[in-house]
Amino acid sequence: MEQLNDLYQLTGFPHIQATMLVMWAIVGVLLYLAVKKEFEPLLLIPIAFGALLANIPSENLLEEPAGDIRASAPSAIVATALHKGETFKIPAVPIEIAEHLARYDDPSDVRKLFQEEHARVMKTENELTEAVKRTGREFEAIEKVYDKNKADLDLKRKYLLAKKTYEQAKDTKANTRGGIIGAILRPAKSAPSKGIIGVNEKGEIENPEKARQQWKEGYSLPVVWTLNPSQTDSAGAPAPVVDKTFLVTRDFRVVSVPATGTVHYALTPRQGQDLKQGTVIASLNNPHVGGLYHFIKLGVLFEIFPPLIFLGIGALTDFGPLIANPKTLLLGAAAQLGVFATFIAAVYLGFSPGEAASIGIIGGADGPTSIFLANKLAPHLMAAIAVAAYSYMALVPMIQPPIMRALTTEHERRIRMKTLRKVGRTEKLVFAIVVTVLCILLVPPVAPLIGMLMLGNFVRESGVTDRLSKMAQNELINIVTIFLGTSVGITMTADRFLRQDTLLILALGVVAFGFSTAGGIWMAKCMNLFLKEKINPLIGSAGVSAVPMAARVSQVEGQKADPTNFLLMHAMGPNVAGVIGSAIAAGFFIAKLGGH
Repeated sequence: MEQLNDLYQLTGFPHIQATMLVMWAIVGVLLYLAVKKEFEPLLLIPIAFGALLANIPSENLLEEPAGDIRASAPSAIVATALHKGETFKIPAVPIEIAEHLARYDDPSDVRKLFQEEHARVMKTENELTEAVKRTGREFEAIEKVYDKNKADLDLKRKYLLAKKTYEQAKDTKANTRGGIIGAILRPAKSAPSKGIIGVNEKGEIENPEKARQQWKEGYSLPVVWTLNPSQTDSAGAPAPVVDKTFLVTRDFRVVSVPATGTVHYALTPRQGQDLKQGTVIASLNNPHVGGLYHFIKLGVLFEIFPPLIFLGIGALTDFGPLIANPKTLLLGAAAQLGVFATFIAAVYLGFSPGEAASIGIIGGADGPTSIFLANKLAPHLMAAIAVAAYSYMALVPMIQPPIMRALTTEHERRIRMKTLRKVGRTEKLVFAIVVTVLCILLVPPVAPLIGMLMLGNFVRESGVTDRLSKMAQNELINIVTIFLGTSVGITMTADRFLRQDTLLILALGVVAFGFSTAGGIWMAKCMNLFLKEKINPLIGSAGVSAVPMAARVSQVEGQKADPTNFLLMHAMGPNVAGVIGSAIAAGFFIAKLGGH
């Protein structure tokens, strides 16, 4: 039995938690929607499998190696506490900084966060202490009656098992560590610090008023966590909190934090030293090279996959209908109403501006853009945002028609539009160049998305690069789709996904789609007040960039009113305009909210 128990302990079964089982059920729902209902299967299947892998006790899959930690913005050092050659060990997974500090604008909320984290550490400490005491009592009881010369085989097994269990409990208590690696930075142009905010052994900010004032001035609060919760002093009392803090800013997240390793390089702790954005502040060494999905998900983290998806979308897209009827560009712009309306609603509900922007972009009905923006401004919400975006894109034929019928009259739905003129190759090539230059000049952060979108389209329309165009339309976009989906799914751990925020995001996603649909229709109705050649308002709903599904919905609804009316090509104009519009909206949020 002891050998069987040892074998059992080597498996992942002892580490299964109830929340993992809930996530398995969610994975089942996603696979059902993708396979049975065919809701965006190209993305939902990889996302679901990634979520399954994230919620199974595993090895060599998600382990992260050491790496460089960089300043997230122009900053100045207030203090550092990590030095070259220092060895650290953190068996517990460190909390991602962006998931915590970026959510709290009120210092009282931050103080509450510290208290909660301290309580969690102390709870673990108490559980470990009780385990040592319990297993110690059991071992002492058997040891009193055990005589190795006279004991029978059964008693000997019980003795050895009790001894092993007791030693394991002591080792676990002695080796358990927890910590967040970070530093205290302040904006480079702000006034020099006259003191550093401290956190006492109870997890409380020592001077709340000072903390509040520095918070308003732009200072970042330090994150402090017990590194050695099991240590005690000579009197048996818990040892003082040992803080190892460097690199904590409100919009910064540690790209890669290993469990164990050695500090290879760290800045000399010189108060007031100015840092440029991207300056390497510390480099951490670890013999582990990282798991499979650690490297795959770098494609999202380093903003590679979403632009590559846009390259494929550009190669698949015909901008001819938009060029033939430039007025429909306004419909694509108006359809971004859902993005900004949902942004306001999310801020009102308590989300930070970065989180609200990432949620609002769901209304753009553009999955890669949603992932791109969420990675910039709210990486901890990326999984929920991606699932909502792609799920609702698949539900466009169900979400949009009731709104379209409610906002238009029978007469408006019967409006026939003049056949579009044929657009030449030269016009399309010039359009790609002009849009690239103008959009990037207006909103520089949008360069990766618009640049790759128009590159793909230029390759398509040039007529001399068929091999590149076919590759971008097929092999490239298919491979990147698998990697993008699993990279997003792998972030769907129970602690991130099973919370109230996820339900709010799903609800706000519906609001975003509804307002985006309405925005395009309202704009078309307004334009008809001034145009001689009327626009069928149904094509305004295609301003959401679910290409080409939204355009097909406009066609279907139009033919319900008039079976001989063909709106598909007219709807493709605002549809592709919506792709550009959602990318520009994302770039605006990045520029305004500082998601660098």
